[in-house]
Amino acid sequence: MEVTVLLGALVFIALASYFFGERPSSKKSSTRSPKVGKGQYGAKRSTVKRATRNGTKTKTDHREVLGSTEIDDDGLATFTISFGQQEESSRNRKTGRWIDPGEQIEIAGHTTKDGNFYFGGRLSATNEFGSEASLIDETLKVEKATCRESDHSLGYWPKYNRLSPKCRGAYLDWLSSTRNDPNTPIGYVFLYFYGLERRIVVDSVESNQVGDEDFKGIAKEIRRLLDVYGKNPAFRNYAFRLLEWMKLLRPKQVSISSDEVSEHNLRLLFSIHAGKLVAAGQPIPSQMAYVWLNFTDFIPRTPARRCRREFRKLFSKLFSDQFADGLKIKPNKTVVQPSYRPASGSLLHTTLDETRVPDPTALKSVANKLIKIADQASEKLDSYSRYLGKEGNSRDDIEAVLLLPEEIADSSSSDLISSFSGWAEKVIAENQGLVSFQELWAQLSDTPTEKVNKKEVVVLQGVLDRTGFGIAPDPRFHHAKPQPTGNVVLFSGGHKQLEEPSDTFNEVGMALRLGAMVAKIDDHVHEAEVNVLENLINNRSELTEPGKASLHAYLTWRLNSPQNSASLKKQIENLSQDGKHGISKILVSVALADGRISPDEIKQMEKLYTSLGLDKALVSSDIHGLTTARAPESPAASTSPKAVGFELNESVLALHESETKDVQSILGSIFKESDDEESTVTEPEPAKEDLPVDDDHGLDPAHRKLFEKLITQEKWSRTELESMCNGLGLMVDGALETINDWSFEVLEEPVLEDDGDIYVMLDVAEDIAQTVKE
Repeated sequence: MEVTVLLGALVFIALASYFFGERPSSKKSSTRSPKVGKGQYGAKRSTVKRATRNGTKTKTDHREVLGSTEIDDDGLATFTISFGQQEESSRNRKTGRWIDPGEQIEIAGHTTKDGNFYFGGRLSATNEFGSEASLIDETLKVEKATCRESDHSLGYWPKYNRLSPKCRGAYLDWLSSTRNDPNTPIGYVFLYFYGLERRIVVDSVESNQVGDEDFKGIAKEIRRLLDVYGKNPAFRNYAFRLLEWMKLLRPKQVSISSDEVSEHNLRLLFSIHAGKLVAAGQPIPSQMAYVWLNFTDFIPRTPARRCRREFRKLFSKLFSDQFADGLKIKPNKTVVQPSYRPASGSLLHTTLDETRVPDPTALKSVANKLIKIADQASEKLDSYSRYLGKEGNSRDDIEAVLLLPEEIADSSSSDLISSFSGWAEKVIAENQGLVSFQELWAQLSDTPTEKVNKKEVVVLQGVLDRTGFGIAPDPRFHHAKPQPTGNVVLFSGGHKQLEEPSDTFNEVGMALRLGAMVAKIDDHVHEAEVNVLENLINNRSELTEPGKASLHAYLTWRLNSPQNSASLKKQIENLSQDGKHGISKILVSVALADGRISPDEIKQMEKLYTSLGLDKALVSSDIHGLTTARAPESPAASTSPKAVGFELNESVLALHESETKDVQSILGSIFKESDDEESTVTEPEPAKEDLPVDDDHGLDPAHRKLFEKLITQEKWSRTELESMCNGLGLMVDGALETINDWSFEVLEEPVLEDDGDIYVMLDVAEDIAQTVKE
C-alpha cells in the first residue's frame, strides 16, 4: 500500500510539473487530427480505464478528484489527476443560452452588459461528460470577491460549477468590468474563452446560430483579449488556434497576417493556402517560402535569431534570385486533414472533411531547398551578426550598416546613409566635390577625428562604395590618404566599378601630381594650366570612364592641397639622366601652359628642380627647347594673342618613341611608390593579452574536453549538456561562463549561447582554433 501511494504521489508531481511548467511551442504544428482530451496548456487530461473485479472494462473515467488514489477490489491502483473540485449539482432547469453583447444580465449583484457567455442551468458538454464549462448558473452560491482573487477551485481546466463561491464572485466581478485587468488569474480568462470557443466550434457550425457580424465580433474580442493577456503563452497559443479555425470556417470574416502565421506556427492555415496554390499550378512566392521555413527542420543559427528582420529580407532576396518566378511544385498525394483541438475540456475535437487539398509542407525536397537558402543567408549575415553581438554596438552604427550583405544593403540603409547621399550630391553640384575632410567626417560621426587611420579609411570607402560616390585621395587608387586638416574631393560613380589601377592610370596620376606642383608655383593656378592637365586625362583612350572620373577628382584635390615633394625627391634622385630629363620636360610644359613664363616663375622652377634632385641649370634650356619645338605655322599665328599651351601626351612626350616609353614607365612606377609617406594607413596591431598560462590554451582539462565535445555540433539540449557536465564534474552555468570568458579573451565574443537549448557558434569556434594555433 505504501509503495502504491508513493508511486501515485510521484506520478502526480510529475504530471503537475508538466502541466504548469512553461514549455516552448512545437517547431512543427501537425495538421493531422490530434488526440482527444488536451487542455489549454498543452497537457493531456489523465483518463484511466478501470479494471473491474470480473476483468471487464468500463468507459473512460473522468472523475475530477484532485490527486485521488483508489485501490480496486482486485488490487489494481487507479490514479485520477484533476484540478478543481467536484461539480456542484443544481436544480436549475433553464436551458443554457448565449448572451449577446449589449444584453444586460443581473447575477448575484453583478451587472454584465458585454455578454459573450452562456447563461442558464442546463447545457451539456459535447464530449458527454458533465455540463458546459463556461455556463453561468445563477442559482449557484456566490461570495463577494475581486477579479484578482482565486483559490484551488479555479483549477487547471476551470468549470463555473466547480468554482468555490469566492471564485464565482471573482469571475463575475471580472465579467461585469471592462475585462482588461492584466493581473486577473488566467484561469478566469480561459473560462470566458471557453464560451467564445463553443460559440464558434459548435453553434456557428451545427445550428448556424452565429451571423457574420457576430462572428466578426467574436474574432475582434479574441484580438482584444490577446492585447491584454497575450503574454501568457498558453492563452496566446489557443487564441491564435481559434482564430486560425475561424479563418478556415469563414475566410472573409477573419484576417490573419503572414507574419502571424509564421510567428505562431499556424501550419494548418498555411498548408491549405499553399496546397490550393499547388493544386492550381501556381508558384510559391518568396514571402510564403519564408513562412514555410518555419515548418521545416531548419535550426536557426545565431544570425537568423539575432538579426531576424535582416535575415528575412536576405532570405527573400536569395529565394527570388534563385526562383525568379516563384517555386513551382507538383501536387503530392498527402492531403491536409484540418482538425481543431479545443482548449475547453467540455468540447470534442472537430474536423473539416470537405477541405481536401495537397499538403506540400510534407515534401522533404522542398524543405531542403528552403533550408539551403536559409543557410546561405545565415552565412552572409555572420559578420553583421557578430558586430551586433558585441556590447554597445547598434544597428544604427555606420559600421553595422556597412557589414550588411550587398543583396539587402539598399533596402536596409539607415537614415545616415540616405542623408549622406543627399549631402554628397549637393557638394558635387555646388563645389565640384571639394570639401574639407572634417566636414565630410561630420556626416558620419559626431566626434571629430584627429587622425585618419585604417579604421577611418575603411569606413569612408565602405560608405562611398555603398552610396555610389568616390573620394580623392583614395589609398587604393591614388596611393595617398586624406589628411584630417586637409581637403578631399567627392565625385559621382566612385571606385566600385574600377578595377586595380592600370599602368596608364598610374602614369597619368604621376603626371598630374608633377603638373599640379608646377601650376601652384606662383600661388595662382591659371585656367590654361588646368586645361593642359585635364587634356592629359581626356585624351588617353586607354582609360575607362570611371578611371577618368577618379583622375579628374585627384587633379582637383592636388590643385587644392599642400604639396609634399619629400618622397618624390628620393625617387627622382634614383632615376637615370634620361628619366630625369623626361620629368623636367613635364614640369616646364605645365609652367608654359599659359603661354608665358615670368622671371619669378623661372626662379621658382629652379628651386623646384633643386628640391627634386634635378640640375637647376636645365630650367632655361628646357624652356627654350619646348618653346621652339613647335614653330608657328604662319606669321599670323605668331602674332596671335591666343595663349600657346602644350598637350603633354603630344608635345612633351613625343620627343621620340623610345624616350616616351621610358618616361611613361618611370611615371607609373613613381606614382605607386613615391607616396608611401602619405599613404600610411595601417596602425600597429595591439599586442594580444597573454592567455591564462595553461597547456590547453587557457582552459583547464575538464572545460577543454567539454568545449571539444560541444563544437562537434551546433545545438545541444540542456539535458545533454547537464549529462556531459556531470561526467566531468562541472556545473552547467559555471561551465558556460568559463568557456565564454575564455572565448572573449581569445576573440572578444562568446562562442556559446544559452537560449533554453545551447547553441554553438561554430564559425567563432573555428576562428578561436585558428587564433590559438597562431
